[in-house]
Amino acid sequence: MSQTSADNTRMRALKLIRRSDGISRSELASLMGLTKAALTPVAADLLQNGFLIEKKQDGDRRGRPNFGLWLVPGAAYALSALVWTDGSVLFEVVDLGGSAVLSSSARLGSLRNPQEFSHQLAEALAEIVDRAGLPAHALRHLAMVLPARIDRRKGIVHWLTPGSAHAPFGLGEFLQDRLGIATTIDNRTTVLARGEHWFGSGHGSENFSFIGLVGRGINAARYVDGQLQTGANGIGSEFAHTKLAFEAGRPCHCGGSGCTIAYASVIAIAQTYAGASKVTASSIQEVDHWYHAAQTDALAGNETAVSVFEAAGRALGAATASHINGLDPGRVIIGIDRPELLRLIRPSFDKVLASELLPELHETTITELRLVSQTDYRLGATSFALEQIYRG
Repeated sequence: MSQTSADNTRMRALKLIRRSDGISRSELASLMGLTKAALTPVAADLLQNGFLIEKKQDGDRRGRPNFGLWLVPGAAYALSALVWTDGSVLFEVVDLGGSAVLSSSARLGSLRNPQEFSHQLAEALAEIVDRAGLPAHALRHLAMVLPARIDRRKGIVHWLTPGSAHAPFGLGEFLQDRLGIATTIDNRTTVLARGEHWFGSGHGSENFSFIGLVGRGINAARYVDGQLQTGANGIGSEFAHTKLAFEAGRPCHCGGSGCTIAYASVIAIAQTYAGASKVTASSIQEVDHWYHAAQTDALAGNETAVSVFEAAGRALGAATASHINGLDPGRVIIGIDRPELLRLIRPSFDKVLASELLPELHETTITELRLVSQTDYRLGATSFALEQIYRG
């Protein structure tokens, strides 16, 4: 068994044990599709490391005593840090069971200077570690959530939002060196998918896609057989940059054109509505101004504004249909963090999705549009932290 396979087996075992109030070895082996013999070394390692205890289960049973496996919540801890585009950060220290033992927030500097922000972040994290007061060996991992395009395998940030282009920088290695804690970084949509898998309506779902129309952009993540998918270069699914047009497509900040984000995002809506008034919306402040103007006018019935949201809905429907037709995820959750945006794009989204899906996939794919809350982000960050210590 490869190290990756062994880590995934360990993580799956711990996830199943966490969801149960004690589980026997035979039940766990059955759920994992393993023989009891194959499970034995996995359980033995977790028992030896103190992650599990094995004790007699309650109940009036005859014959041989029935023993179950339980998590030991205080055996290990992880720290999650959820960064917002305004420079504010939510910190949480969670135990092995996912319960928060320390929560705190801070407002740091602007993300427009990634290097300066990294130093401020390291100082804030060091303070949280001191406040937690845990033994050095107990705090196993730091899970960083960023509004960014990143290489999660190497811990490299390629684009930190908001801001202009910058050279890629190794935030994961920098924080790991400063804090002495193993560090993993990822983006917001990916951790929302994790939260859905660990705690949401997709609780325990092994196969689904999550498309996040969140913040000012859009992205996606995909679970297959209970594992979050990552590309060969650590980038994962850059749904924002899948193409909706290949000739005369709208320009994108990536340097290309025709990308989904240029048609189905808050940025796209703002720039299209500003363009209707023959002005541009380039800065974050201009994007926010014109998006809110478009939303206010659309809710008031302004035909131009309504048509902008309808176009965004059609674009999202077409992009989602292409995703389903190409990958057959079985279930797709589209999470949107603005209730008015969901309301305004839903009719045109539903219409295009129904017309563009392959008939056999239209009948068998569950598609759900729903609001994303602050709680979803927090649970996603918790899931991300737990995944790192479960994986080992």
